[in-house]
Amino acid sequence: MANPVMPVGSHRLATAIALFMVILAAGGCSDEKVTGTGSSSKTTAAEQATSSMSAEPPPQLTTGPGASASSSTAAPSSGSVTVPVPETGVPPRPDHRPRFEPTKCGFAVTLDLPHHCGYLIVPEDRRDPAASEVRLPVIVFEARAHDPLPDPVIYLAGGGGVDQMGMMGWYRDVVVEVTATRDFIMYNQRGAPLTEPPLDCRGHDSLLQELAAERLSREQAIASQVAFWQDCQAALTARGIDLQMYSSALNAADADDLRAALGYEQANYYGTSYGTRIGLALLRDRPEGVRSIILDSVYPPQADWYGSWALNVNDALSRVFERCLADPSCSTRYPDLAGTFFASVDHLNAHPGIVSYPGGEVVLDGERFIDLIYGMLQATWGWREAPRYIHAVAGGQIDILSSAFPQRFQYPGNWAVYFSFQCQEQAPFVSMEEVRARAASLPDTIVDYAVSNNVALEYAVCDVWPVKPAGPRETEPVVSDVPVLVLAGELDPVTPASWSRETAANLESSFYFEFADLSHGVMRSDACGRDIGLQFIDDPYSLPDSSCLAMR
Repeated sequence: MANPVMPVGSHRLATAIALFMVILAAGGCSDEKVTGTGSSSKTTAAEQATSSMSAEPPPQLTTGPGASASSSTAAPSSGSVTVPVPETGVPPRPDHRPRFEPTKCGFAVTLDLPHHCGYLIVPEDRRDPAASEVRLPVIVFEARAHDPLPDPVIYLAGGGGVDQMGMMGWYRDVVVEVTATRDFIMYNQRGAPLTEPPLDCRGHDSLLQELAAERLSREQAIASQVAFWQDCQAALTARGIDLQMYSSALNAADADDLRAALGYEQANYYGTSYGTRIGLALLRDRPEGVRSIILDSVYPPQADWYGSWALNVNDALSRVFERCLADPSCSTRYPDLAGTFFASVDHLNAHPGIVSYPGGEVVLDGERFIDLIYGMLQATWGWREAPRYIHAVAGGQIDILSSAFPQRFQYPGNWAVYFSFQCQEQAPFVSMEEVRARAASLPDTIVDYAVSNNVALEYAVCDVWPVKPAGPRETEPVVSDVPVLVLAGELDPVTPASWSRETAANLESSFYFEFADLSHGVMRSDACGRDIGLQFIDDPYSLPDSSCLAMR
């Protein structure tokens, strides 16, 4: 049995933003290792990655809805969430019957496969029998086999509050393969678009566009966004919505109720990014309905999201520079990439440029430049292309970034859902002082971007968001003996591979595979990762055949 070759580095990015870039990608250089380890067996291989990822979907678990809105580097006042943490546990299991209501599909179905649609109907608050109901849109892609297997795959979307119905095309290959033998089910999580009630606060996209076109201080930009989100939560609360009920534990309860309402005794669950946090809550709270689960790019409850932010940004950028330096072609074409990058950041902070795009313009300062390069790394193609973009901007070709807009300001979902679970499950458990202390050794430009801008904004929003901190269970590692497949991209700057490794170590019946040439979202973007996942679903108690790793 081969010894595992683990990737260099220990901590990746904890991400900053929702980035929907349409920059064309081509070329790049890499010669990375692909590592796979099972819970009791280990497999390794090393091959050069050859497939282009330019059409790869953007990551789903994202933070910082107003990242880099300012063009000033003045530090804001320190903020933190100071509400005491109550000893609350998981909401009790209710005496209610989840219902599935068949309906016509109220959205475009972009996969030409047999399907039917409906709504999952559950209480908003499972502790209150008289609580108002939430309705979640569901699509069931039907198994094509004459005698289909009894356990479907239920997908747990990432992002928090995203419209999964609008992104079903990203999972075409997975859905086609799965439905050869079993049903594949997608749904929108509570509060997402198309749900009832949706946590929709319109106008955020246009606000970000306006702020990006102005030269505001950081304090002014943060204040504008906090005012927007304060009005948002007030409007949602006035509609009778209890934002406390939009948590990972309740999302997990919905996922289990969906299985029961559709009449399945057990299901296989597959989650990406934030969806893995829901999946882990499902293993902890309602394991009896889970036959197996795939956790792809893991965001576990014990992750220190805010405390890791600056460290992970710095780690990802350092890795870009190191990879280029180690590659003769890249280092010849782009010598001293690190020096070039930080010189450009300093220049843009002192002399911001203007990037025009159809319908508007953006003030490009150093923080926004960091933001865009960092965001590129959330897709595998971005790791190949980042040196070229850094070099172009250093040479004054800032319009190379224009195709990132206005998509950069858009999010395919409702940010209010994201704030509802983050302000319960992450922000209360680390102070701004602790965040700053962890970042004390990093370059000032990284700290300004990650901490003074992004973390400060989210803490300020959480200060006005009407939720109480979650109980301690929501910050503890999940332990389970249910069969689990954990997949990680070694280049993932959104959910670091170290989080996935740590998660797998706590799961007794887990198999772990780490792909050294991939970023965020392995199974949806890589044929080998998909093949390993499909094998696991078919036989979750056996280590999947990973020979495809050697053929990459």
